[in-house]
Amino acid sequence: MTTRKGERTFNAGRTMLPGYIALNARWHRDKPAIIAGERTRTWGEIEAATNRVANALIGMGLAHGDRVGLVMANSIEMIEIMLGVLKAGMVIAPINLTVPDEAMIRMLEDASARAVFVSAEQCERLEGRLGGQMGANAVIVGGERSGWIAYESLIEPASADNPGIAIDPDDWLHVMYSSGTTGLPKGIVHTHGNRMRWVYDLSLHYRYHPDARILISVGLFSNFSWAPLQVAVMLGATVVMMNEFTPRGFLETVQKHRVTHAAMVPVQYQLILADPEQENYDLSSLESLICGGSPLHADLQKAMFARFPCGFFEMYGTTEGAMTVISPWEKKLHPDAVGRPFQGGDIRIIDRDGKELPPGEAGEIVTMTAHLMEGYLNRPKANAEAVWKGPDGRNWLRTGDVGLIDENGLLHVLDRIKDMIVSGAQNIFPADIEAVVNQHPDVIFATVIGVAHPKWGETPLAIVTPRAEGEADEETITAWTNERVGKRQRIVGTVFTDDIPRNPNGKVLKRFLRERYGDYVTGRGNG
Repeated sequence: MTTRKGERTFNAGRTMLPGYIALNARWHRDKPAIIAGERTRTWGEIEAATNRVANALIGMGLAHGDRVGLVMANSIEMIEIMLGVLKAGMVIAPINLTVPDEAMIRMLEDASARAVFVSAEQCERLEGRLGGQMGANAVIVGGERSGWIAYESLIEPASADNPGIAIDPDDWLHVMYSSGTTGLPKGIVHTHGNRMRWVYDLSLHYRYHPDARILISVGLFSNFSWAPLQVAVMLGATVVMMNEFTPRGFLETVQKHRVTHAAMVPVQYQLILADPEQENYDLSSLESLICGGSPLHADLQKAMFARFPCGFFEMYGTTEGAMTVISPWEKKLHPDAVGRPFQGGDIRIIDRDGKELPPGEAGEIVTMTAHLMEGYLNRPKANAEAVWKGPDGRNWLRTGDVGLIDENGLLHVLDRIKDMIVSGAQNIFPADIEAVVNQHPDVIFATVIGVAHPKWGETPLAIVTPRAEGEADEETITAWTNERVGKRQRIVGTVFTDDIPRNPNGKVLKRFLRERYGDYVTGRGNG
């Protein structure tokens, strides 16, 4: 049929995430949607439960576009609540459980949450501190508490029928708070439309499919877990969820439930491979592994390739929307690279003046993709600082990461701009030193920070988690490292600790380490 411009024979509107839940229930009603320990929910059960959550929220007086906070550990109920919030046309604001209580309150207030769902074990942290509409709509999940609405009593009388709320691609889906590696976490806003474009790319590049059994082992307040959850919803696949990650738990879960896909951070893989019983578990069901969130050192790469026949994809990405992919076979050839942008995306390297740099030169990574964030919530200055105006006239995202593109067109991430050490007017990338320290046989993990120095301004300090059975002391590690790095890269010392602060994605929170050890030279007489 021929039509004039603007006329349409059929309404070919795009289905947003809540619509996929209903379709999964229609066509895969009895298929497992979520497996968590001994508990299972089918897609039919998820449809009914999410409808009840949505209708209960509407019954509480919340409206389309209102934000709902979640302070919860991984559970089936958390997924039901998150997806139910979306069905009501509302916006999820999941909060990192590892932050201090005060930061948690500030994030909920920053999100302007009108209701909050809280796991029973987290309620005490927020008791008496939830004001206004949020305090009146505080829901406890998994228990009862005076002054709180019990989750079960809230949803039990609610209708299991779909509320029928229309979702526009430009509607906000969630406010996801950043890791806070350099300051107070910022609320990163994504819409339904750009998250759906994101999930299409994830499925394509990381080989997800409808029969996948997708492991979630990181807290659902993290973008690292939201990705596989959304993929599972779109494909009608099955989520296999760990309430809390342990190496042995991973091995047992993969073997028992025949997990096919998992996305984890380097420290998780490191702990799995260190388990003395790991070789006794059947991991042959694994089809696709993703590793990201922090640098992946050469020795761990080799061990992962040796243990996992499917190999692994290393990814570089940000919650704001930057994303790369490198296949397992190419990773073996280029172990220091993190790949190329997703199909349809682009990456460039710029200098401090915003001028584009040629291949081989290091500068800030900027990116343009179809799934960049809408912006930072309530942060106009941060939004302005995040923009690089490209030659095409569009706004590109400044990542704050230092990298270069090699002669093969592959991206290499060198460090965070704010983590770079300036010593005697020379730029030093901590990651270069970390790669050396981590090769020492008595080192489990090492990170490097800049500490104040009276002569050089800053100087590198190694923070090391040693092997319990190791013989090397702090001075030995320092001397060993300084024999293998350049003169400007020599570390002033080594500190042993088992307490290296990380965000949920495994990224080291160096600002806390700088606060802890910033006076190492003047305070301890080294240098």
